[in-house]
Amino acid sequence: KYLGDGLKKLKAAKIIDEKLFEWGEALRNERNIGAHAGDETISRQDASDVLDFALAMAEYVYVLDDKYKAYKARKAGK
Repeated sequence: KYLGDGLKKLKAAKIIDEKLFEWGEALRNERNIGAHAGDETISRQDASDVLDFALAMAEYVYVLDDKYKAYKARKAGK
């Protein structure tokens, strides 16, 4: 339900590593500014950092995992 809880679950399940978890935690305030309507503003660089994190998470969790599984399956078939 909450991104912070989701990051903790992904880390506990060993789906993400410590580095991605810490990066997500470090960006928590900037993520919250973008996720909730309010008067706070976010700098262009901070917004770029949050986008970089989101892209890295998607790449790590979905793309790299599928590629790794395909590699392992191919090697097991030899």
